[in-house]
Amino acid sequence: MTVLGNTETVDFGFPELKFKGDKKGTVFVDEYQKVTKSGTNKSIFVYMKGFYTWDEKDYGLDKNQLNTGLILSVKGIPYFNLNMEEYGSRNLKTARPGADKCCLIVECDQIQEEMNISRSGLVDSEDVDLFKTAVSKIFEKIESSDEYLRFRRIQEERKTIAGAESLEIKKQNLESENQRWVIYQSSDSEKPLILSREPENENDVLCILWKLEALNALPFKKFQTLGHAGYGPDLIVHFQEDEQSNPDRYTSIEIENKFYNYTIHGHKPSQYPRVICWEIGKTPKIAINKTDKKYKSTAIKEDLQIHIFSLRLMDKVKVLTKKELTKFGRERTGSGLNI
Repeated sequence: MTVLGNTETVDFGFPELKFKGDKKGTVFVDEYQKVTKSGTNKSIFVYMKGFYTWDEKDYGLDKNQLNTGLILSVKGIPYFNLNMEEYGSRNLKTARPGADKCCLIVECDQIQEEMNISRSGLVDSEDVDLFKTAVSKIFEKIESSDEYLRFRRIQEERKTIAGAESLEIKKQNLESENQRWVIYQSSDSEKPLILSREPENENDVLCILWKLEALNALPFKKFQTLGHAGYGPDLIVHFQEDEQSNPDRYTSIEIENKFYNYTIHGHKPSQYPRVICWEIGKTPKIAINKTDKKYKSTAIKEDLQIHIFSLRLMDKVKVLTKKELTKFGRERTGSGLNI
């Protein structure tokens, strides 16, 4: 192509197909199907080219780029997408691997007159019925092939490998000399108890909270967990802060690793008036007010007061490295604390 004296070579076709190789996790398709109407000599010829993959980003697949799913091409020109399920796909269309991980071009010059381009579809006709039958037979062949069955197992294998690698990383972190541990010691004469690693997420906070609850070590007059939900308030509890406070039955408690997540998560003070967190964090989005209890703070949002309780600041709770654990244990019990 030459414009104003500047010449550039423009490639034709789908650039996604030029990645073809022996990459595991991608299967390239090159299928042909001929269907003849029964009792006649009327036939239709369909070619399907392209690929399906678990690694769509490696090929630049994006539905906004119009290069995913089942694409109709007539005389070398791609026109519009066809519904894969309507044309016979049972597995590729869904999550195995899903339409967004497919780039399948179906070519058939014989249906040029059957296109309704303004509606991005095909009209109802005898030729279209034959075309659908041909495409459906290709999908049936692909989805029943040994190659496709092997392809489906790849993702499970990857998950297993990734899970093992993730577990190994977690083990290495826990074994590290730099790993910090939360301990509780009820008195100087008692052996310190290792509760958990220093929290990295909300579940770690719950782990420590429930262990402290079981030890009757929380600084509340009453704290009884009744239920934990995957949505809405994290905990429903019977709660009484101290002897001067009114006892609240079946009240909600929100759990956060750091308090600033309370704002990020869009919580309403009217529904979540109390928060138990590991610590406030360095950059809370609302002003924090200290109280006469070192572990308790308050904040005002929507003209309502939020009560914030930090496990990190509760009495007899400490955070130590592995090396500090050994020293701490020897000083108090004559023997180190082992993880």
